[in-house]
Amino acid sequence: MVKKKLKVPEHKKKEFEGFEDLMEGFLEEQEENYYKSQLADDKNYDSYKTYNHLELERERVQKLSSMISRKIPNVIEHNQSGELIEKFTVYNYNLKEEIVTDIKRFDSTFFKNIRLLFNKSFREK
Repeated sequence: MVKKKLKVPEHKKKEFEGFEDLMEGFLEEQEENYYKSQLADDKNYDSYKTYNHLELERERVQKLSSMISRKIPNVIEHNQSGELIEKFTVYNYNLKEEIVTDIKRFDSTFFKNIRLLFNKSFREK
């Protein structure tokens, strides 16, 4: 902004002392708002989006690093992998046996669908 110097009589200068600072602050604030609005309308707005994305990604990686640094020593100290693998192996075996038993029944949905498929495929036309 261009500052204009006005000739003010000496007896009025004391009245304007605080007002000059107030006006300068107001004009600087208006100038900042003008530049901010120009930045928002700028064609290069994608670079700001990229910057924002990178900031969010940096925060995410820091949180992930913090979590890993706390969890990994605990997992190493109190490893439960063997017990969990054994538990799930037994669970999967029992589940498979239950499914096979249900499928082997003569009136099961599986047998009904196989029977329909077979009859449709090999019927005489």
